[in-house]
Amino acid sequence: MEVIDVKSKIILKIGYDEEKQELVVVFKTGKRYLYSNVSKSEFKAIIEAESIGSAFTTIIKKDTTKTFKPL
Repeated sequence: MEVIDVKSKIILKIGYDEEKQELVVVFKTGKRYLYSNVSKSEFKAIIEAESIGSAFTTIIKKDTTKTFKPL
């Protein structure tokens, strides 16, 4: 999984594994989480958004079908 730096007020880095449909997010606080059940289109929508943090919150955090665990 490639993890890339992003410009965001809350997120430092983000990565996606298309085969496993997993998203890794490294927050500016230093906390890292792995989110499951994330589609490629959801990942693309996040990284292409004007506000990556807002898109992440709307698409991932508010979706109760997404599971996550700290890394």
